[in-house]
Amino acid sequence: MNLNLQPIIKNGDNFSLYGSTGLGIFGIKAAETVTGFGAGEVFFGLNTGVGFDVKLSKNLFFNFEPKFTMFIEDGKLGYRGAVSAGLVIKF
Repeated sequence: MNLNLQPIIKNGDNFSLYGSTGLGIFGIKAAETVTGFGAGEVFFGLNTGVGFDVKLSKNLFFNFEPKFTMFIEDGKLGYRGAVSAGLVIKF
């Protein structure tokens, strides 16, 4: 889950390009116990990336967004890449 600022870099009739930077929850690490899963940890961190939307119809858009994430896990700085893609329906 992310909370991002996404300033538009280029906005055309059928295409928009934007930057993305923000804070997020990047994963939940569950500890395994004898009886199953126990208490877990939530990792908070920073993310940055770019994204674009392509207009498919008046209210339907394809979205693609690669991101780079940084977080602290067990006292060490961690890095990960993530990519999301989806359909956006505007009401």
